[in-house]
Amino acid sequence: MLLLCKNRRALNPKRHQGKTLAEKLAIRDKDHSIKHMAFLYYAYKPGVWWFEAYESWRRLLMTGGLVFIDQGSVLQVQCGLLITFMSVAMLCWFKPYVAKRDNWLACFQQVNQFLILSIVLLMTTKDSSKENMALSYAMIILYTACAISMIIIGGFNILEEYKGGSRQLDLTDLLNIELQKQGEPEFQEQRDSEAFEKDNPLAGAKEKLKKDIAIDDTNVGVRSRQDTEGNDMVGL
Repeated sequence: MLLLCKNRRALNPKRHQGKTLAEKLAIRDKDHSIKHMAFLYYAYKPGVWWFEAYESWRRLLMTGGLVFIDQGSVLQVQCGLLITFMSVAMLCWFKPYVAKRDNWLACFQQVNQFLILSIVLLMTTKDSSKENMALSYAMIILYTACAISMIIIGGFNILEEYKGGSRQLDLTDLLNIELQKQGEPEFQEQRDSEAFEKDNPLAGAKEKLKKDIAIDDTNVGVRSRQDTEGNDMVGL
C-alpha cells in the first residue's frame, strides 16, 4: 500500500484527467518509473490504483481475521457475509478491472462466496439432518459451478493472450466507444500481428521501443567497425 501511495501521481496523474481511459492506460504503460511495480496496478484502471491493496486486506480478513472469532459460531459466519457483501458492492461500484471479463468474473466469484456463506449460516442454525444434507448438496453445486466457470473463462483469457492480449482487445473496445461519441468511424481490429501492433496504443509503444533499441545497436556496430578498420569506414 505504501508503494502504491508513493507512486499514486504516476499511476493516475492529474494532468491527464481530461483524457480517455485508453489514452491514460497508454500513458501509464509508457512510464518507466513504475514498471517495477506493474504487477500491482496493470490489471486495474488508473483511477483505482489502490484496489490491489484493498484486495490484499480483504483476503487477509477472510483467511486470517475470522479465525479470531468464535469458531463455528453464527457471528463468525455473519462477519464473513458482511466482508463479502462489501466486496460485491465495491466491485459493482468501481468496476476496477480494465478487462470487462475480469469485472464479471470477480463479481460472480464474490456472489458465489456470499451464497455459500449463507448456506453455512443456515446449516449452523438448522438441527434437521435432512435439511443439512440438502444444503450440503447445494454448496457442492455452487463450488462446482464456480470452478467450472473459472476454468472456462481462464481458457478464453489464455486464448486471447495468445492472439494478442485480452487487455489490448479491451483497449480496442474503449477506443471504439470514444470514436462513436465523436462521430468517427470505428477502430477496426486487425488480425495481422504487424497491423495490430501498429494500431494498438500499447503495442505501438512497445514496437517503437524495440525499433529504438535496434537503431542504437546498429549505431554501436558501425562505431565498432570504424574503430577497428580505420578511417575508410567513416562514411558508413
